[in-house]
Amino acid sequence: MEATIEGMRAFVVTAEELHFGRAAERLFVSQQALSKRIRRLEQTLAAPLFERTTRTVELTDAGRRLLPHAVEAVSAFDRAVRSGRAVDEPLRVDVYDERRLAPAQPAPPAPHAVATAADAHAPFAVRPAGVDPGNRSAILAALNSGYADR
Repeated sequence: MEATIEGMRAFVVTAEELHFGRAAERLFVSQQALSKRIRRLEQTLAAPLFERTTRTVELTDAGRRLLPHAVEAVSAFDRAVRSGRAVDEPLRVDVYDERRLAPAQPAPPAPHAVATAADAHAPFAVRPAGVDPGNRSAILAALNSGYADR
């Protein structure tokens, strides 16, 4: 088994938080998924990275030795991804609930949660596409013109 960037990122964020719940929230994953990533990394390294009790989480000696290298690995990966992006354009995001696009139904709320999460944690800008979610013909026109992606 090999170490993965997902495992390294999970380790770094958990080491920063010293709390599995908060780390999982930061990574937008369940606590179970986070624990699984950490466990796989620990198995790969054949060493525990955290000492866990019901009340505390602390780095082991192996975890303290790994942390600076893991931080650099995650940073290098993020830099590589940013440098490989062809165009530095904002990503347009809108969320449509097709069940609510019937004329008698009210328009769904703006996708503030998506934009907020992406703006806070993504290495790119996210802006709403600006298409009225209650206007089916406007949505189809945006899709057909390429302004919005399917």
